[in-house]
Amino acid sequence: TYVLWLPLMGWCAYFAGTLRQKLLLILAAGVLCPLAAYTGGNWQGSWILYMLQFAVVALLLGVPEMRLPRLSVPPIMLISAASYHIYLFHRIVPELLGLDKMGSLGVVASIGAGLLCGIGAMALQRLAFARLGQRLHPAPIGR
Repeated sequence: TYVLWLPLMGWCAYFAGTLRQKLLLILAAGVLCPLAAYTGGNWQGSWILYMLQFAVVALLLGVPEMRLPRLSVPPIMLISAASYHIYLFHRIVPELLGLDKMGSLGVVASIGAGLLCGIGAMALQRLAFARLGQRLHPAPIGR
């Protein structure tokens, strides 16, 4: 529950249209992010995590649209779509596989495992929902 406010912050950034709204949101992020870092254990990783969130909110408010190389868009969109699933698996799978004991190679392997498991889980979920949807809403007869 300590990260539930983060999607709300993104939602607010999306709808902040006026300069006043953007300034209020950056002010709120400027208070909430350090507070979350301090109450989230006050350790280096916590400060990096929440200060990075502050930078992301500032970026979203200042640069709402970015041009990217065409080839980079599909993988970025895939990772974006699977971000919740990646979040769910990014720590548990590397620990189960023992990747956290492999040093710097383990970090790279952990990132890869988290991405693969998260994207795989999203794909399985979409497949399951598509099949469930077909059972709940069968195609009309004669088509």
